[in-house]
Amino acid sequence: MTETSDIWTGTALSYDQARPTPPPALLDLLTQLIGMPHPAMVVDLGSGTGLSTAIWSERAELVIGIEPNADMRTQAVRKVEDHPYAAHIKYQEGVAHQTGLPDGCADIVTAAQAFHWMEPTSTLAEIARILRPGGLFAAYDYDWPPVQLGA
Repeated sequence: MTETSDIWTGTALSYDQARPTPPPALLDLLTQLIGMPHPAMVVDLGSGTGLSTAIWSERAELVIGIEPNADMRTQAVRKVEDHPYAAHIKYQEGVAHQTGLPDGCADIVTAAQAFHWMEPTSTLAEIARILRPGGLFAAYDYDWPPVQLGA
């Protein structure tokens, strides 16, 4: 059986060039919801090339992107080599339902345009395990610029 993440092998550069970065207003909203403008740790599940991970670098003490595909992680690491907040960004191999992170470590867990690839029951159990009390999980999709459907 082929791993779901294998379909991204060899596509990291084109994926990264074609996908939008989440809007900064999203970070404002999520940090307001937990009453913490500068979270200690944000975990980004299915982080891909880091588009939804690196945006947290100025806000969080540490943001960890969890990504099973080696090509996607390599592209993500390459992109932040000269990033001014590179010390705040970490990528590691893992899957959403087995992050390898300690219990209660995350203030915010995100899944940006990725939750539909994850097995929901085990993923939600892992999220509950790694979130601190009062933490927040946000699964979101976005299009930029916004599109209006219908007429």
